[in-house]
Amino acid sequence: MTINSVTFLLFLTGLILAYYLLPKKAQWVSLLAASYLFYLLTGVRNIVFILITTVTAFLAAQLMQRITDKTAKRLVVEKPDKAARQSIQKKNRNIKKCILAGLLVLNFGVLAVLKYSGFVTGSLNVLLEIRGFEPIKEFSFIAPLGISFYTFQSMGYSIDVFRGRVPAEKNIFKFALFVSFFPQITQGPIGRYTPLTEQLYAPHSFEYKNLSFGVQRILWGFFKKLVLADLLLPVVNGLFTGYRQFSGTVMFIACVLRTVQSYADFSGYMDIVAGASETLGIKIAENFKRPYFSKSVAEHWRRWHITLGAWFRDYLFYPVSLSKTAAKIGRFGRKRFGVRMGKLFPSFFALVIVWFATGLWHDASWRYILWGLFNGLLIMLAIAFEPLFKTMKEKLRIKENSFGWKLFRTARTFFLICLLRVFPGAVTTKDSFLILAKIFTDFSWDFSFSRVFGSWTLTNYAVFVFAASLFLSVSLLQRKGSVRERLSRKPYAVRWLIYMVVFYTIMVFGTFQNDLLGGFAYAQF
Repeated sequence: MTINSVTFLLFLTGLILAYYLLPKKAQWVSLLAASYLFYLLTGVRNIVFILITTVTAFLAAQLMQRITDKTAKRLVVEKPDKAARQSIQKKNRNIKKCILAGLLVLNFGVLAVLKYSGFVTGSLNVLLEIRGFEPIKEFSFIAPLGISFYTFQSMGYSIDVFRGRVPAEKNIFKFALFVSFFPQITQGPIGRYTPLTEQLYAPHSFEYKNLSFGVQRILWGFFKKLVLADLLLPVVNGLFTGYRQFSGTVMFIACVLRTVQSYADFSGYMDIVAGASETLGIKIAENFKRPYFSKSVAEHWRRWHITLGAWFRDYLFYPVSLSKTAAKIGRFGRKRFGVRMGKLFPSFFALVIVWFATGLWHDASWRYILWGLFNGLLIMLAIAFEPLFKTMKEKLRIKENSFGWKLFRTARTFFLICLLRVFPGAVTTKDSFLILAKIFTDFSWDFSFSRVFGSWTLTNYAVFVFAASLFLSVSLLQRKGSVRERLSRKPYAVRWLIYMVVFYTIMVFGTFQNDLLGGFAYAQF
């Protein structure tokens, strides 16, 4: 069963009925049962790995919480002096560190083996071949669906328990629901413990608005995915696979189409699962905030896959940038490049690690690692040259808040993001650089609709223009507030006309999926 299937809609309908008919105290139990049923339908073997993560994270959090509570009680009873107090706290913190380290090594180790074995052995064989040694046997595994998402979510919770930011959950079944909540298990968002569990465990009464708004958002998600993203996917794949027969101009257009397709695909999924959650009275974290209206690459990534970026910021960037190694790099930078740049070096060091990890998280390939590192490089260049850019703007008398300057910055950022889509779009790393070389050297205009869009009919073009225009219009309207709230104030006939047009377009031109990943790009991550 996949999110974009008729089976999922039937599953959700049955759950909504059971959820609101059951006593309120049992609602969270129905969510747990539904979540495990949903995950079991993706493959029985997958359940083993999510159980390992759930049980180990639960036990580790319990141990760390027990140490925290005992330490607090001991300090109250014994009332030691400052030195003794610090000694006790340090000792117990070190014990908790060992527990947390063991948990992280186990779970990220399982993730690494399942997801990156083929990449590591393949890369190692390339090095061995260069050195003239015999290659080793390559091996790889099929990673369980959603393992990156539920691993990050549960490990984030464990780190928060270690830091004392959240209390350890005492009920293992409630914790299992937090880890496995079905709308977000396959592609996120990566939820935080307190805001999510406060809703998961709370009783919910039926509200028509939640059902209505939830169904509207599901409908919108299906439209983006099944009509726009799936219509563009074969076109984009064809362009990147056969890039040798196209000019650089056409390949840049391919990058733009890839950018639109990826956004419609991923945000469409997020709309479906957010809408499904809303029908149950639960609002999950938003993962997008109109990223293509961003005015810098850094801002773009604060608006795209928001929960993943926040996870890397809180659990990787800050710890690395504040580490002893980062401090040493900062001192080196101040000696060689001056005070200002030296202060930036710890952040740059952390950014390199974060963006390497981001690329590797997305896919076990050098294409994605390079994609991540180039994103990080653009962000670091923008920070490093900020004083120069400021001086140039002053000399050119550019007004920061003028419409023209904002439009230029938005277009520039979109152009850069599109260029970087070469790496995810290409089949191999070598192809990525060949396509980039074409874009910057071959400016010939050999575009023709039949060559680029293949066997598209006039109907396909009309659907694409309609879907893309509606997608853009809604994005523009969202800048002024909730589109659903505004729509709810329209006359009844107008609302239902819009619903029926979108529904009709989905049913006639959309393609429902039943394969394991459902055609979603991010499901493989």
